[in-house]
Amino acid sequence: MASLMNLHLQYRLWISNMNEDINVLRILHDYINDGKSKITDAATADRLNKYLSMFVDIRKELDDIRHEMYLNKMRIAAMEKADNVLEGDIEKDIHHEEIKKRYEDFKAKFKEMKKEFKKLEIK
Repeated sequence: MASLMNLHLQYRLWISNMNEDINVLRILHDYINDGKSKITDAATADRLNKYLSMFVDIRKELDDIRHEMYLNKMRIAAMEKADNVLEGDIEKDIHHEEIKKRYEDFKAKFKEMKKEFKKLEIK
């Protein structure tokens, strides 16, 4: 496992990336709301509503993961100040591999959602 400082910096970077994702979601949400006002057929309106619903779900997942990362970042900072922290204690306290997997899965899902949204945009 990486040093405590490296872990702390990794969590800071992940949180920063997720904050960027929040901004992207907000922009896409605004884009769809703007498009909805111009749509007349029900099928397209339904597809736009599907995306809005996906945005809500993905934002909730993002917020949950980001919150856990923030807590881990704080735990790591506390460990940095403590004496004689054992490597086994770090994983037990922060479940790093689990949160890393959730983050990677989220990023893949978010990338796929943006790709699907791009197809909608082209239409």
